Parts: sequence; C-alpha cells; structure tokens
Amino acid sequence: MTGLLNRMAFAQCFAEAEGTAAESERETTLLYLDIDRFKRVNDTLGHDAGDILIRQFADRLRSITADRAVAARLGGDEFAILAPDRPTAEGMARTILVSCDEPCDLGSQRLSISVSIGMASVGADNPDLSETMRRADQALYAAKAAGRGVARTYTADMAPPLAVAC
Repeated sequence: MTGLLNRMAFAQCFAEAEGTAAESERETTLLYLDIDRFKRVNDTLGHDAGDILIRQFADRLRSITADRAVAARLGGDEFAILAPDRPTAEGMARTILVSCDEPCDLGSQRLSISVSIGMASVGADNPDLSETMRRADQALYAAKAAGRGVARTYTADMAPPLAVAC
C-alpha cells in the first residue's frame, strides 16, 4: 500500500546494517514512528481516509529518507527508519516533525497530523533488532508522554523496572 519495506524486509536490512555498523564502529540508529491519534481518523473519517493518510505520510518519509536511510511500514500507523548514524537520524526526526506542519489532503478535507518518534542506537551494549526495537519503543512512549509530536532518544532511565520473582 505504501511502497515502503514491510516488517520482514526491514528486519533483513537491519541485520545487514548491524554488521556494517560493527565493522565501521558507527552507531546505526533506529527511528520508531507512530502517527498520533490515528485511530481517531479511522473512527471518525473512515478507513479510506486512514489509508490515504498512511500513503501520504509514507510519501513524506520516502522523500525525507531518500537514499540516506531505509524506511518501512511495520503495520497500522507504525513506521521505522534505519539511519546510518545518530546525527542523520536526529536531522531526519526534526525534518519529519516539521513536515507534519503541512496538512494532509484527504479529498474532501485537509487534516493536520502529528507524529511521535522514539530513537535508539545499535552499539556495543545493544546488539540486536529486538532490543533496539524495545528501546526505541520506550523512547516513543516517552515522546507520547511528553505531549506527542516530539522525538525522544532512548536513555537507560526509560527502561521499565525489572520484575522481581517472589
């Protein structure tokens, strides 16, 4: 529907980037994005409008990432970008947030949206996709808690407390 990679293809790209990052000692950075209040669009305007919004947002991501990063739609209104390094990821996050200032054209109306972004880097202490996704998801929830429409980078204090067995 969007022309972006799906979850499986993204996982393959991540594995390749993971190896490249280890060899070059650069920190590949994952951006995890979620369109804020997307369910409300589907509920009030219908799924056709939601599909149009998803496609338009994907077009924006494609134009922002171009040849510099890998973009994917993971499902629903969840997207991911794999950037070659943290400065590129931070620049893309800023550009994505600004791009949301331009309303989406849903045919009969124009709709302003916002997106929340969580970022996490792959490094020596974070070697795999599942852990990187978990960290980026924690940062995404911190972005939503901060009022939505912002980006947050994972820090250790965002990790949920470990469960203690009794």
